[in-house]
Amino acid sequence: PSQPAVPASPRFEGGAAFVSARQSLLDGPANLNQWIVIADAMARRGRFGDAAEVLLGAVERSPGDPQGWLALGDALFAHSGGRALNGAASFAYDRADRASIRAGKAPLPVAELSLRSGRQDMARQWLERRIREAALNAPWRAELEQRLAASESSQSGQSTATPAP
Repeated sequence: PSQPAVPASPRFEGGAAFVSARQSLLDGPANLNQWIVIADAMARRGRFGDAAEVLLGAVERSPGDPQGWLALGDALFAHSGGRALNGAASFAYDRADRASIRAGKAPLPVAELSLRSGRQDMARQWLERRIREAALNAPWRAELEQRLAASESSQSGQSTATPAP
């Protein structure tokens, strides 16, 4: 009681933006997976740790669903403060990309989500990594290379803007 309280670290408040950005990637209506719907409600209120716990149920139930892994990656990224990509979030994002590839789609969810939520540096790094790992004849490799080029040209056209968290 005689010692001053330790100030809490600043809390990442981007939950609603993460949920909106991820849902904007869907071809159809918002995700109907009950686990993701519950976790999204928690994330919108900044309860990222709780959301991640719920999303573990989503990926356990449907390990091939890129949306579950993507939502889990966002919850873990936001739970750590939304400043740097941690190992757990990176693992979940990697699983999201791999699930997309198995479904015959380009591994764009992570890069696209990063761009839509203002994380251009993360998107660029993720695209570079996926291009390095891709087989030369991967049908989606050219799409990733175009996406990277577009990302780099839009970033070089910006002035000294401060990147979003």
